[in-house]
Amino acid sequence: MNNPLRYTDPSGHLSCSANHVADGDCSDYSTILILQDFYGITLEAGNLGEFLTKEISAIYSAVQEVGEKFSQVIGGGLTSGEAFKKIYHRVTFLKGNRFADGGTGGLSSECSGITSGGCTSGAHLINFASMAGGGYSGARGVLRNRNNVVHELGHAFGWTSTGKDAYADLGIAIANQPKSYSREGEGGKSYGFASPFGTLDWQMSYTNASSPNEIFADQFLGWTFDTWGDLATDQAEARSNWMYNHMAGYLGGE
Repeated sequence: MNNPLRYTDPSGHLSCSANHVADGDCSDYSTILILQDFYGITLEAGNLGEFLTKEISAIYSAVQEVGEKFSQVIGGGLTSGEAFKKIYHRVTFLKGNRFADGGTGGLSSECSGITSGGCTSGAHLINFASMAGGGYSGARGVLRNRNNVVHELGHAFGWTSTGKDAYADLGIAIANQPKSYSREGEGGKSYGFASPFGTLDWQMSYTNASSPNEIFADQFLGWTFDTWGDLATDQAEARSNWMYNHMAGYLGGE
C-alpha cells in the first residue's frame, strides 16, 4: 500500500492495518475487505451471480494501479487507496444488473440488459457481465481482464467532477487531428496503442472509431501503465502527450 508506517505485510500476500486485524495476523483480511476499506470499492452480486475469483483479482490489480498512478500525479504522499478515493470516492462493481434493473424500483441504470463485456453507468457504478480475458488462459487472460477493468475506470473518471471535461476536450482534439486520435487507423490498423490491431490487449474495442468517450478510456489505460505503441509514430506520441498534459491538469498535479 506504499505506506510502511501504517501497514504491515508479514505474509507477503496481504496488507494489514492494526485498526482491523490482530497485529501481524492477515488471515481474515481478504482481498474484498482491502478493496472495501482502502479503496471504497463494493462488489455486488447481480442477475449474473457473484464475481469469480479471477475477476476479483483483476479488479484489485486494476484499482491498485490506477490509484498508484493518481498518487504519482497528485503528489502529497497519498497512498494508492487514498488517491483512488480522492477521485472516485466510492465505486460499486456489479455483476450484470441488479435484480430490479429494467423493471421495478429505482435501481436501474443505462447498462440494464448487459449480457457481455463491461458497461460504466456513472462515476460510482461499473457493470460487468464478462471480462476481456475470457477464453484466454494464463498471463494473457490475466492481462486482458485487468486492462478491461482499467478501461472501465477510465469511463468512470469521465463521469467524476475531476474528469468532467475529459471527453469534451478529447473530442476537440479528434475533430482537429482525426488521423492522430481516431480509434481505428488507416488500412485497418490501430495507431498509437500498444497492442497490434485485432488483439484487443491494450485497446478494448474498435467500434465507435471516433467516439471521444471510448478513445479516452483506451488512452486512460495506456496512461495508467505508460504503455503505448511505437512512440516514433505521430499517433502514439500525440496520445501520450495529450494524456500526460491533460491528466495533470484534471488531477491538479505538477
